[in-house]
Amino acid sequence: MASGFARLVDKGLSLDQALAKINESTNKTSTAAELFGTEAFTLGLILADNVEKTKRLADEFDNLSEGALAKLKDEQLKSVDAQLKVLNSTWESFILLKTVKEF
Repeated sequence: MASGFARLVDKGLSLDQALAKINESTNKTSTAAELFGTEAFTLGLILADNVEKTKRLADEFDNLSEGALAKLKDEQLKSVDAQLKVLNSTWESFILLKTVKEF
């Protein structure tokens, strides 16, 4: 997959441009092999045949990042923030106790 995308970069093409070329071609397999290379041409064919489905799935993922995924992230950050506050408080207590014992 990475080598296929690297070939597109070398050719100065975006993924959308490459998929459009494949879909407009009379010989999709040959065009995909030319653009993605022989190792990854099937990736190009699959992506070209599923452009709309991929966009829909990407939109669904983006919606998750604003909904349930965002809530989960916020809860985890709250937990991390709470743990850091506890750690900071514990550290301050340790330093104070150590200072008191030294006097």
